[in-house]
Amino acid sequence: MGHLSRIRSGTIFGLYLLASIGGGIGVSGAQETIITYRPPPEAAENHVYPQRLLAEALNRTADRYGDVRIMQAFATVSRDRSKVLLEEGRYLHVMAEVPRPNWETDLIPIYIPLRKGLQGYRLFFINRELQPLMDKVETLDDLRRFSTGSGAQWSTTLILENAGFDVVTGHDYETMFDMFSLRRFQTFSRGINEIFFELDTMSDKYPDMYIETGLALHVPLPVYFFVTPTKPKLAERIELGLREMIADGSFDKLFMEYHGDLIRRANLANRKIFRLENPNLSNRVPLENPDLWY
Repeated sequence: MGHLSRIRSGTIFGLYLLASIGGGIGVSGAQETIITYRPPPEAAENHVYPQRLLAEALNRTADRYGDVRIMQAFATVSRDRSKVLLEEGRYLHVMAEVPRPNWETDLIPIYIPLRKGLQGYRLFFINRELQPLMDKVETLDDLRRFSTGSGAQWSTTLILENAGFDVVTGHDYETMFDMFSLRRFQTFSRGINEIFFELDTMSDKYPDMYIETGLALHVPLPVYFFVTPTKPKLAERIELGLREMIADGSFDKLFMEYHGDLIRRANLANRKIFRLENPNLSNRVPLENPDLWY
């Protein structure tokens, strides 16, 4: 029986049971529970892939570390609050997130880019009528003339500000789309892993939303698993499982299962790509290993 065939789902005591690994009905009551981040409903689809990676990494190491079950936290909280919960290690144990100041020092990062840096390839939502002006963009200075939106707690905000963009911020995910619809800013960059799903699911609510056709940003933007410092063995186990997946090719296979169509839709070969620095990154980012990046 394959690893993922042993994963089951359900709801229990107010927490969402994403996976029960290695156990089945007869699992001992002593089975360890790992609590992961609960994304907001509108972003849940984008979190399925890292949850699959986590489940597989834990599943394939069960013979050495024991059985666990993965459960999502009871409620969605902000990124800043998530960090506090991870530090405490009672109600949140692991979260897939882009690095930001203090996360690497206060938590246990696993330096394997889960999306192979794909989130750093960013396309723009614009209003359709803006496309003729975007067609005239030749340089990064040209692009900076357009105001752009970013969430107040998003790592991309500092990146864009550091690159000289006029950044308009909002407090949460849905607010950003409302502000875009109200034309509070002209461009709204989203990762390749985000933008097509958002267009497909939100176009009825935001009919003027349109993906710009000829430009992209590229930022070194890994997504790591961050683990509570109260569970160093969990971090060790997740890293071991991920590295075994990389070695046997199953990591890349799962990556393409979730991202292959998005990469084709992005059509990067026919876009003008502007590269930005990421001041959030430490010198521990494995940029020198091309196997870890798209």
